[in-house]
Amino acid sequence: MARRRDILLNVAVVLATASALIVTALRIRENQEASRRAAASAARRVPRQVAEWREIGAVGNRWGPRSPPVTIVEFSDFRCPFCSLQAEDLREIRKRFPIEVAVVYRHLPSHGASRDAAVASECAARSGAFEAYHDLLFANADSIGVMSWTRFALEAGVTDTTAFAACFFDIDIARAIEYDKQTALGLKVAVTPTLLINDIIVPGRTPADSLEKLVRAALQKLSSANR
Repeated sequence: MARRRDILLNVAVVLATASALIVTALRIRENQEASRRAAASAARRVPRQVAEWREIGAVGNRWGPRSPPVTIVEFSDFRCPFCSLQAEDLREIRKRFPIEVAVVYRHLPSHGASRDAAVASECAARSGAFEAYHDLLFANADSIGVMSWTRFALEAGVTDTTAFAACFFDIDIARAIEYDKQTALGLKVAVTPTLLINDIIVPGRTPADSLEKLVRAALQKLSSANR
């Protein structure tokens, strides 16, 4: 009886030890994977230079002066919560730099509802209502895919809803959005929002105060180059 108890005790010890080793190995693997993801995320957020920034900033929906010293191109998605926050940051930057900065919105939708929102915003743009539509979509993100695009359009000030609805089938709109996506892919944009501040591309949301520093750095760079 005692011998059987010893055997069972030894088996229990072995099993407990094996379980502990397995748990330890799993935790090590989880930590390694977390470190790998963190490193990859950090790498994506490293700013880098883009040579063709002027051409990229010449396409899209623009707010601000036509030929400012600083152009901020935003690759964005109407269903992205961080993009909504970035929109507020960019609105603030436009207030701080009304003459020096222009903002250009370009599309990088992630899925069906996001793409439909992008199409709707471009159709609103044909009525001169892109900014109002853009703001409504971000302010009512939970209603995207629920509330009709025409109702959004009416609230944005679009009066010709027949033309707005017909615009959804316009191949030029689809091509424009696809062109934005291909431009983003060419730049290796991996996250939304991503900003292109003159020749510097910055992945991820950039708060207004940090964005102001980048704008001032771009202005200083231009000033130094013109001396």
